[in-house]
Amino acid sequence: MGSRALGMPLWRNSAVNLAGQALPALAYALVLPTLIHELGLQRFGVFALVWTLFSYLTLFDLGLGRGTARAVARAREVGEEQLLYSIVWTSWLLLLVVAGGAGLVVWAVAPVGGAWLRLPQEVQGEALQTFRLTGAVLPVFLVAWALQAVLEGLRWFGPVAAVRAALGITTAFGLALSARSGLPAMVWTVTVARAGYLLALGILVERALPGLWRRPCFHGRVARELVDFGRWVVVHAWMAPVLTYGDRFLVAILRGAADVSVYAVPQETVLRLMLVPAAVATAAYPVLSGSQAVGATEDVQRTYSEGLRLVSTVLGPGSVLLVLFPGEILRLWIGPQAQMAADPLRLLAVGGLLLGCAQVPSVAFAALGRPDVPARVTLALALPFVATAAMLVQFVGARGAALAWSLRAAVQFCAYAILLGRLLGPGEPLKQRNVYGPIVRWLVILAAAAAVDAAFCPPPAVRLGLVGVLGMVAVYRLAGSKTLFPRLGENGCVGSARFGS
Repeated sequence: MGSRALGMPLWRNSAVNLAGQALPALAYALVLPTLIHELGLQRFGVFALVWTLFSYLTLFDLGLGRGTARAVARAREVGEEQLLYSIVWTSWLLLLVVAGGAGLVVWAVAPVGGAWLRLPQEVQGEALQTFRLTGAVLPVFLVAWALQAVLEGLRWFGPVAAVRAALGITTAFGLALSARSGLPAMVWTVTVARAGYLLALGILVERALPGLWRRPCFHGRVARELVDFGRWVVVHAWMAPVLTYGDRFLVAILRGAADVSVYAVPQETVLRLMLVPAAVATAAYPVLSGSQAVGATEDVQRTYSEGLRLVSTVLGPGSVLLVLFPGEILRLWIGPQAQMAADPLRLLAVGGLLLGCAQVPSVAFAALGRPDVPARVTLALALPFVATAAMLVQFVGARGAALAWSLRAAVQFCAYAILLGRLLGPGEPLKQRNVYGPIVRWLVILAAAAAVDAAFCPPPAVRLGLVGVLGMVAVYRLAGSKTLFPRLGENGCVGSARFGS
């Protein structure tokens, strides 16, 4: 069973997941200027809120998506086919009920939200209609999320990524075409595209589990286990945005709106890099869950180690790039007015590396049946983070917020690493030198790069050459560690085998 768990290289599934997320993000970035031009700032702000609701479905699914992926991966690994069918139907029906409730809540609070936004009179009616329509169609999005979790648990990453990329690109350009028709038309565009996504996922699930849709069932014990597992996932999902974005409100209150722009732009730049650890975590999650189900502790430890190595290898050079070229990157994206955000970007680059690495142990806790650990750590960090950020923002503004954010990421990663080490116990793959050595080296490199840049101000060509050399060294070490090719000579395709094959 252990070899089955690690039959596909983690890097390949991670790359597939990353492509499935990055292509839609790129398409949306391309049409963003068109949307702003057609809608205007007020109406685009309304659409941005709607898009946020659609993007952060984990805030509404009560942890059922993550729980479903884990349960499916475990049932697949131990070969319990009948239980697998029960899990899929039970989770799908549960999420259908949850989706209906979430849609009703959004519909009910739509008038309050419209009033809170203080929109102009000519936009209020359209905004209310848009928010209510969002509540009405929200179940389509959440039900699709349930089927996506099933396929990820079965490790069908390739087909899911292909369908997701097609959905994202189609949605982005559909929005550009429908923007002139108003906000409700845009919501309908997104909904029709997501309905197509739901249909495609339904077909893929039927291919993976033949006869599934002809064998409806609801298992009470499975439902209780999914709900119990999801409690702490929900806590973590709701607290994570507080730690990620809460300091922006502190900057606004203590320093004013101008400093928010100086801080929000570099923070968004760093958060774009989080697509990488998210892709790795998605690929590692079913492998960790399945390995634990059959007691393959060494496979769990090895997958965790490889996940950290992948994340640090990709984010390391990216963070060095942000430290050495903060002003140039911000000028290219925003313009010369963003030059003041260079120092916050340097500080946030360090925190971004640690926060990205923290996603690997965070998802490992959930895969191993302990979603309460990251939730408890997040709860414990909330108040100290807010207090530290408030103090530093008061004294040094946006740079203080960036420093507090990076310190929080460091503490969070260290807490996860220590607690996960205690959970897994001692083992060869978890030696500190093997697992955390690359991360420490990247932190030292970041500090050295910042010091050299401050002391000598080397020309851009020299700095770019340094980043290139570091990137090549990182890839060489990654390949040499057999993370890229853990099973030389082993055949297979990306997560496309049927259950039981």
